[in-house]
Amino acid sequence: MVRPTHSTSIVTLLMLFLSVTDARAQLSGTWVGRTSPDWEPGIHLGCWNLMRSGFAGGRVTRNVNDVVGLELIADTRPKASDTDPAYALAGLQLKVGLPFKTGAGAPYSIFLTSGYAVAAGLSVPLTRTFGAGFQTRGRSLGLRVEFQNLIAGHTLNNSGRVLMGFSAGTRH
Repeated sequence: MVRPTHSTSIVTLLMLFLSVTDARAQLSGTWVGRTSPDWEPGIHLGCWNLMRSGFAGGRVTRNVNDVVGLELIADTRPKASDTDPAYALAGLQLKVGLPFKTGAGAPYSIFLTSGYAVAAGLSVPLTRTFGAGFQTRGRSLGLRVEFQNLIAGHTLNNSGRVLMGFSAGTRH
């Protein structure tokens, strides 16, 4: 089995960024100016593998611009049963997004995230993360849905999770 290296992740993110900026040039009329706040704290709820046990957490995003952001994430879950132990997780990830606006509606973006997380209470203490999602932005609040995979998990079935949350933004 071939495991991706750090350089593979960096090259992949660079290629993604170049593709996004090329797509930006081709999407005349749908690309919007700067809509993301500089700092974006948020809270989220989620579940692993669509199971009954959920988790809660938060994140803080430092948006460099509408395309690139750096996120600090943290979440926790109390022990739900013998098969669903308690855990705590913290991570740092890069977010690469593509913002849009349709008519008079609120701006939205599709995005990818990639990074690393450390955990206590899970079978793997250090894992790479990869996610994809959708985010809307209103005047002060945004809604975000992300599907995330912890790559060090044994199978996609026991390492996938869904996060849904709200965020507020500040611009300096």
